[in-house]
Amino acid sequence: FPVTIGSGSDEFNEEIGNSLYSFTAVFKPEYISKILPSNYKVEISKQKISKFSSDTVTYWIAIEAHSTF
Repeated sequence: FPVTIGSGSDEFNEEIGNSLYSFTAVFKPEYISKILPSNYKVEISKQKISKFSSDTVTYWIAIEAHSTF
């Protein structure tokens, strides 16, 4: 599924996995930049919240309002 970090000219897009659903999740760079390097299971909610979890840490990160689901 596509993930967008930032907006406008500061935008970075990355395809990070597969999903049965079509959506685009947009994150603020300052939130994503704080994540420690690891392998994460990523869960995305229509309520505009995401969960990044690994064996040692879990992050709950807000998704921007202009994300599409």
